[in-house]
Amino acid sequence: MQYNFSIPLKYKEGTFNVDEITDFNGKTLDMKRILDIDIFEYTVPVHDGEVRTYNEEARIYNVPANPVFTATYDRDGVIKHIELQRENKKDLAYINFHGYEHSKETIYKYSCYLGDWISEKILEHTEKIERLFIDYSGDVCFLVSIRTPEDVQKTIERTIAEFGKPYDDSSAEYYGYPDDSIEPDCETLRIMLDCTDTNFSGELFYFAINTIIEKIKENVLDKINKSDNFKLIVNEFD
Repeated sequence: MQYNFSIPLKYKEGTFNVDEITDFNGKTLDMKRILDIDIFEYTVPVHDGEVRTYNEEARIYNVPANPVFTATYDRDGVIKHIELQRENKKDLAYINFHGYEHSKETIYKYSCYLGDWISEKILEHTEKIERLFIDYSGDVCFLVSIRTPEDVQKTIERTIAEFGKPYDDSSAEYYGYPDDSIEPDCETLRIMLDCTDTNFSGELFYFAINTIIEKIKENVLDKINKSDNFKLIVNEFD
């Protein structure tokens, strides 16, 4: 089981397995396994020209016992990104952003992708929809719950019986999250946000969330089978 990697921020053009990179000098990104569990963490490097209020810690979850990380460098030998091989795909583990606009453009494109993916899943539901809940949290979790008129009526009856009053329509928690709730994999987006300059990472988090939500609205609201009492409810939870 491998416990740490030191990955140079500047090497030579190309893509390399990080445990095969040798003969380098200068700054490194130091990635370490937390004890003997499947989490790696690193401090996001500060590059020339950046002014950060503090150095962001990033974590990579569900890392295999003997991970294969690859680092890709541009024509000048400057690191572009690090990826983790998982089964038949590679997932982002680190990205080198060159300022605000680069961060925003990359996060925008990936948020559009997530919004389109979620929209496709919503459009697979052909039954009548009365509530479409979109819940998200600051640790970059995103959950979409679809409720039919029958679901809503059952919730009203249950909450009146338990609390003496109807449900609070502002939260999906009153309905419970059904097994078919849509929960996209937001790990890539979380890594991107961790790797942004801390001076604007909060702004870009809400930019990403709003981009996803607007994509969903654009893609599905005119296509789904809505009831007369349909509501789209967006909620940020702790």
